[in-house]
Amino acid sequence: MLHRRFIKNILVGSFLIVTPSIAGAIETFEFSVPALNSKNILKSAEGTNFSSIEGVKRGTGKNVFLRVAPSVVKILTNEGSGSGVIISTADNGYIVTNHHVINGYETVGVIFANDSKNDEVNIGTVIKYDEIKDLALVRLNQKRNDAIPIDIAKQKLNVGDDVHAIGHPLGEDWTYTRGYVSQMRSQYSWQTSVSEHHVADVIQTQTPINPGNSGGPLVNDNGELVGINTFGNSKFQGMNYSVSNSSVQEFLNSAVNVERVVMENSKLGELLDTLDLNKNGNPDVYEHDRDGNKKIDLVALDKDENLKAEKLLFDKNENGIFELTLYEHVLEGREIIVYEFDEDEDGKAESLGLDFDKDGKIDKVLPNRQG
Repeated sequence: MLHRRFIKNILVGSFLIVTPSIAGAIETFEFSVPALNSKNILKSAEGTNFSSIEGVKRGTGKNVFLRVAPSVVKILTNEGSGSGVIISTADNGYIVTNHHVINGYETVGVIFANDSKNDEVNIGTVIKYDEIKDLALVRLNQKRNDAIPIDIAKQKLNVGDDVHAIGHPLGEDWTYTRGYVSQMRSQYSWQTSVSEHHVADVIQTQTPINPGNSGGPLVNDNGELVGINTFGNSKFQGMNYSVSNSSVQEFLNSAVNVERVVMENSKLGELLDTLDLNKNGNPDVYEHDRDGNKKIDLVALDKDENLKAEKLLFDKNENGIFELTLYEHVLEGREIIVYEFDEDEDGKAESLGLDFDKDGKIDKVLPNRQG
């Protein structure tokens, strides 16, 4: 736990005197240098607004807010903040949030709803994550006796049901919003960057979800957790998505971290986009720009996701039709590189080039009799 005033004094200037009597103890003391910047965390903590919690009266949102808010925490990193929800008080306490909220950090700051008069910041350790489902599990480094875990919904959610969200959108702490279930979508896929694809069971809602809401709870009228608020569709209003309890439970039951597998090869040019054809969260089609005009002229296929392209497809005139395809082929017991030429762009290769020694130079050209 970080003490705000104490840490400020340390950050201003301090030094450590090592005497012979304690030098040996320091050498054997276990320590780590966190990526978390204490100064940034304390500054963010001081700006936390607790008025939305302290000023609420009963009856708001059928008491959902009052029931759920104590289980919602604010997650702090150097870059900003997100939301999280307490799911257990076992050990020191566990919090579920989105992976993109804690991405790149082993430790994060945690602020509780009743910390308005507390000048300390709790520290949590990221103990597990799933990049594909966009989920992470944080364990508090120090137990909080006032931590209240959220109840998990057991009843089935239906289209049209009311749902509620609490989080910290755009720095507006412990904000409550309400909407309804638009649809439940099994193994839904979405993309958050050029190479970041996700797959999970999601709940599509009309409930507003903005930056800062990520990682917070979506709950039913009983204040029970039904999902983790994750993303909204920036192109359309009223299309927001939460990872549902089914995928959250799969994540909690898993014993390993799940990381995305991405092929990186700068020699192929600038990566403009990727596709996830088999919907498992890992890209298998890579679309590149080799001449710097932001148009796709080279596509690499990695269908078996072993980080090696099985095929390279070239579109020299950038019209969406490939004139040249390269791939490996086994001929008479040895691997060679095959060049398929489709100069008239009719979808059929007229000729083949063979590179027997795989030195990047064609050794033989022959007509494609199978074309």
